[in-house]
Amino acid sequence: MAGSGFLMKKNLRVSTIHRSHSGSSEKKLKILDVGCGKGRIPRKLIEDSSMNIDFNYSGFDVDRNDINENNTFFKHDKRFTFNHIDYMNKMYNPNGSTTEPVFDFLDESYDLIWAWSVFSHLDIQDFEIYMRLISDKLIRNGFAFLTCFSRYEAKQNPEYTPNYIFLENCDFPANGGQPNTNNLTAVCYHPNWIDDLLGKLGLEVVMSCYPVYGGNFQTGMYVRKV
Repeated sequence: MAGSGFLMKKNLRVSTIHRSHSGSSEKKLKILDVGCGKGRIPRKLIEDSSMNIDFNYSGFDVDRNDINENNTFFKHDKRFTFNHIDYMNKMYNPNGSTTEPVFDFLDESYDLIWAWSVFSHLDIQDFEIYMRLISDKLIRNGFAFLTCFSRYEAKQNPEYTPNYIFLENCDFPANGGQPNTNNLTAVCYHPNWIDDLLGKLGLEVVMSCYPVYGGNFQTGMYVRKV
């Protein structure tokens, strides 16, 4: 499925996902956007008039400026809420707290969770923290869409390899075989490690796409809570 567009050219549209687990399109869809950034997902939700669904959206990010911009842009639309978490990330919040975040501002569960180009900027500990959050907050048979770099992408795009940061659980040789975590520009993980973590958290991949549009050779995955 190379060259896929937004949400993989909508092979799995939001409305389709909605009907698949709610039984109809009348139930209000609860959407969580992990690492919402500057609001790529919510802006698309209001731009795409073909998605005739009722929803509530919650997004959060470690970048306070992005959250402030989103709150200003969406201030007249009560369907959208945005929260800042002061958690350290070497790229987006280097002076943030190193204490594991508490997500007490979130609802108990969500029907659909996005994590677009989030795991590509996380070390191992934070990868597990955010993936565990997805598993905890996703309803049974609910879907999450996420993107990440893996060893396969590096093999298929050798010209991009110098830009990757390979952590110790990725066996593709790079950086002289030494892990480099001085920044988190493009963190690459071994796909078997990702699969094992998903399995432990009760998540299964139902569809994948490479490369995902706008993801710099990332793989996009739809996962389902089993």
